[in-house]
Amino acid sequence: MATFLQDENTNLKLNDCLEVDIIDYNSQGEGVAKQGGFVLFVPGAILGERVKVCVAKLHKSYAIAKVEEIIQPSNERLAPKCKNFEECGGCSLQYMSYPEQLRFKARKIQSALRLKTPPQISSSPDTQGYRNKSIFPCQVVKNAGEFSIKVGMFAPGSHDIIEIDMQNCIIHNNICAKIVAIMREITTTQKPELTSFSLCIRSNSMGEFLAIINSKDKIEILQEPIATTIERLKNLPNLKGIVINGSIIFGNDELTETLCGAKFNYDSKSFLQTNKSATKELYSIVVDMVKNNSSPKPIKLVDLYCGVGTIGICAAKSLDNFEKIELIGIEQTHQAIIKARKNAQLNGISNSQFICSKAEGAELAEIITGASTIILDPPRAGCDKKLVDMLNTSTVKNIIYVSCDVATLARDITRLNQGNFTLTQVRAVDMFPHTPHVETVALLTRD
Repeated sequence: MATFLQDENTNLKLNDCLEVDIIDYNSQGEGVAKQGGFVLFVPGAILGERVKVCVAKLHKSYAIAKVEEIIQPSNERLAPKCKNFEECGGCSLQYMSYPEQLRFKARKIQSALRLKTPPQISSSPDTQGYRNKSIFPCQVVKNAGEFSIKVGMFAPGSHDIIEIDMQNCIIHNNICAKIVAIMREITTTQKPELTSFSLCIRSNSMGEFLAIINSKDKIEILQEPIATTIERLKNLPNLKGIVINGSIIFGNDELTETLCGAKFNYDSKSFLQTNKSATKELYSIVVDMVKNNSSPKPIKLVDLYCGVGTIGICAAKSLDNFEKIELIGIEQTHQAIIKARKNAQLNGISNSQFICSKAEGAELAEIITGASTIILDPPRAGCDKKLVDMLNTSTVKNIIYVSCDVATLARDITRLNQGNFTLTQVRAVDMFPHTPHVETVALLTRD
């Protein structure tokens, strides 16, 4: 039986219950409270609330506590719209009003970068059905002598598949709901050799989509339930292609999207921001930074981690006399570089090079010589230290750093400070409503 503590200085034990005030958020949007000098993280609590909690996990310097009762609720508290909220690990901040989500994310960036004030954050024009890429774990299960496909999302902190109600999911689009419904209807009495796989759905703003199935095991397209899945998906309107373990089974492996007036072709493996409406805002911020920090002399723009060329091409195309802009993109994925070259041609960026290499490759020092601006858009792990050291010893004056993880951004800014780069502007874009994630754009300059 849990005990309820009155003494603020009492040592906490597992299952102890107490009343606390939520004084802050941690980086995941969980409420933060203190018991004496001891920190409690409280999932589901909002800043300013007074809640009764019970200690669920106890660590040396902090505890995880579960809300038992909301004694004084915040005006920012909402009832989650999704019926799957309690079970699904997809979007953990639904109980928080959207303005409060934005305030939390701005505070998160302020804390990580040690800013005096929270940065300006742009809201997502679409806060529901915004994902253009969705991945669903799938498992073949047996029930009453028949085999069927269990499709859903992982439960929080586990690999247990929760069969979510797709009609009530607020972040996946309607295409996903249709495909998941089709797969759940498929049954077979024949025991499949395939037991688990993933379903990835990629779509564009025209409603066209790719269905991608991947598994660590070899997939025979004639085996069930894959054979029936393929046949039923073929009947869906706007299907562009089906790709299984990297092989095109039906149609083709390409979609087209328009961003900031530029057109881009991409495939099932290409990186593209998952929220198109917010991507426009993100790229507009980058474009403005490029414009405002470009001198009258010929501009050399280097786009590191360029993918299929989206940011660099959008930035180059926005500048006056863009045909004279020298654009260089670096990306280690060969297929992405092929797409980037074609996308540059598609958008009339003739004075461009796209090089297949790691961003920190040996040739980078020569490539960035004379560059006016460097655009960095690294993966969540941030930049390799070797790359940062090369930037610090270069003649580059401006770096525009696009980050999906403010913690690694903070680390890299500290490293760039050693090369006399100064953080001069920070903006944020909410690419992922109802989740703790946020996109940050930082401008670093030096004289």
